[in-house]
Amino acid sequence: GCVSFRHLSQRSPERILPASWGEWDRPARSKRGPPARSKRGPPIVRRYPVGLQVHAIDRPGLLRDMTEVLARERVNVLSVRSNTRGDLARFNFIVEVASTTALERVLSILRETPGVDRCTRN
Repeated sequence: GCVSFRHLSQRSPERILPASWGEWDRPARSKRGPPARSKRGPPIVRRYPVGLQVHAIDRPGLLRDMTEVLARERVNVLSVRSNTRGDLARFNFIVEVASTTALERVLSILRETPGVDRCTRN
């Protein structure tokens, strides 16, 4: 439905390549074919990096409370940056999630954390 894409595909069809985001619900596969497995069990689940931005009223324990939410939801934190001005804090997380459903759940729970004003995907 993107007008720019439609114009590009008409002007320069050679620049258009098929792409896929993959199948979110299927386990990752190795180059040899069968599902990739850890040494101890089930197939490894694909995870995708996502940026999150959280605006909150700063308080002692705020970062701890947010990382506890992420840990409970089994979300791996790749990085976090924080800025505080007065009593306002902004956090930029890069996390790994397995699905859009998991991402929406994490955003919803983070929004309920005391002091959090706003939580969005970056």
